[in-house]
Amino acid sequence: MLLLFYICLWHQPIFLLLPLLEASASHFTSRQQLLSENPQFHALQECRNLDLRWVCEVKVAGDEAYYKLNTEKLNNWLKGRVARLQAVLDAQNICGSNLVRVLF
Repeated sequence: MLLLFYICLWHQPIFLLLPLLEASASHFTSRQQLLSENPQFHALQECRNLDLRWVCEVKVAGDEAYYKLNTEKLNNWLKGRVARLQAVLDAQNICGSNLVRVLF
């Protein structure tokens, strides 16, 4: 299970930011503000693989984008991630792939 968690985080840094997005779900916040308030996430500021549009509503003001967690988008994104994982597990005939199917 830890390996699966590591693989998900390595490819999708959005997983790391979910607690921060959830904590600020009542208002829009910029990506820079979201990351600068938490020093442990400073390295993600340069991350090209961090596209918050998949899980957030986006408002653009000038040249700055502001994000707010959207639970419907989040659920759809998570279902997509699980479906991709399921496909890989099935293709590799990895034991436990039925468990992923049952959970979602």
